[in-house]
Amino acid sequence: MKAENVASYYVNDYNKENELIEATQAWFVNSEVLKSPMGGSIAAFQSKEDAAKLAKDLNVEVKDWKGIMP
Repeated sequence: MKAENVASYYVNDYNKENELIEATQAWFVNSEVLKSPMGGSIAAFQSKEDAAKLAKDLNVEVKDWKGIMP
């Protein structure tokens, strides 16, 4: 899928069941400890503070959208 063909991306907020947030505005935590769909090992958060709490517990960094994209 080419980025220019996509209007927006959405992800589920890890802390809020059934709540979608725009991926480009989300904060991400990536760790093998996390169980996520398709083995992505990543959690998305609307709040940077919430992401930072989990990242601290897992001893990993918080990343933004650009930080997780190849």
